[in-house]
Amino acid sequence: ASDLRDSPFLQIWSANHGIVRSLSFAEVAQRVRMAQALFENEGIAAEGDRVAFLAHPSAQFFIYSLAVMCRGAVSVNLNWRQPIEALVAMLQLAGSTVAIATAAFRSEAYQLEVKKVWWLPSAAGDVRGFGERSESQGFLASLDGELTVEEAEAQGLLQEHRRCDVEGSAIAAIMFTSGSTSTPKAVPLTHSGLLWNCEQKRAVSPGLAGAPNAGTLSFLPNFHVIGFTN
Repeated sequence: ASDLRDSPFLQIWSANHGIVRSLSFAEVAQRVRMAQALFENEGIAAEGDRVAFLAHPSAQFFIYSLAVMCRGAVSVNLNWRQPIEALVAMLQLAGSTVAIATAAFRSEAYQLEVKKVWWLPSAAGDVRGFGERSESQGFLASLDGELTVEEAEAQGLLQEHRRCDVEGSAIAAIMFTSGSTSTPKAVPLTHSGLLWNCEQKRAVSPGLAGAPNAGTLSFLPNFHVIGFTN
């Protein structure tokens, strides 16, 4: 809604620092469109593709994950607390051949059995010590900082793009069971199912509707279905 354009959509907190990043609805929407453009330019996340994420919750993660789903592809949210053997099994279950990872999981990412790893920049906006771009690795742009319109245009990230006509029954994301009793199992979440989760969250939190500065404080990891829904 137009009245929400300048309201905070996503805020990132850090211990002893408070809010370290705040993005409005309009800013997140713009950055998701930029990420979609970048994906299209690089041939990533075509409709139906399974794109694995190995990253802590961050503004960058959510922006790129939303862009994957907006393109009709599937966001595969790996449980980064699992050992490498389980992560490889998750990729095989989900059918992912491309992964988006952060430097925090450099060692694990290099062991994933995928065709290519795309590195998600840190909060500082860079990925250092990873060598040159190659057939096995690429680098994504930083979209959580103060990216100007001129910079975005120079990178070709503001062109118009066709919006995918995604069916509600199509898979939006794949989560995994905890793996406490056996190998983690893949659990697909459709677009309709994800929206239903959001509606239920709002239904049990009536204060979110109309209250000034109302919101959800999420402590759950991004590979948890409720953490992702929040």
